Amino acid sequence: MHDDGIPSLSGPAAHILSMAPPSNPFVDGPPLKIRNVTVRGNKRTSPTLFDNELQSAYSATTFGGVMESLNAAALELRAFGIFDSVDILLEKTADGTRNETDVVITVKESRMLSLYAGVESSGAEGTANTKCTLTNPLGHAEKIELSAAHGQYGSDGQNFSYRRPKFLGRPWWFTASAANEVQVHERFSSFREKFRGGTVSVSDYNGVHD
Repeated sequence: MHDDGIPSLSGPAAHILSMAPPSNPFVDGPPLKIRNVTVRGNKRTSPTLFDNELQSAYSATTFGGVMESLNAAALELRAFGIFDSVDILLEKTADGTRNETDVVITVKESRMLSLYAGVESSGAEGTANTKCTLTNPLGHAEKIELSAAHGQYGSDGQNFSYRRPKFLGRPWWFTASAANEVQVHERFSSFREKFRGGTVSVSDYNGVHD
């Protein structure tokens, strides 16, 4: 202990302190907390989708921590593939409170409906194909695809798929699909193949859970 009464460190404790990494002025910068978040341009997108991506930013307590978390949230929002643009700005609070900030997120949602129609040939049969894709129709970054095909010799098929990211707020995909298909081989033989079925799965971004 020094003569002024302030305890001094020696031995192992002093060694640990001397080996501590220097503070990062960006992460350990001025204190800052998010007070309010305003989202603009989300005509279809659920507020819950934004809220889930902002959890780290809500918990941040420094300027650097808030900025780092907001940058990460912007990357995740863009990765959904449902926005043409994502911009995040910090603004002063209405009463000018220090160490607090308001956040304004401005997005431009991508077009919801996409249609395709075309003719393909497999060599054995020409097929007319149509596909309708809905992007983010329910506001949770899901993609719904409906497709139909009709062959010149009677083959037929209808397919449906639903795919949603961040299922239950986790890094999981929820996928559901259904198909109804008839393959006609009567040009070369006397039989038809019929298939009808569906699948439901929950997977992480690397593999399937169930």
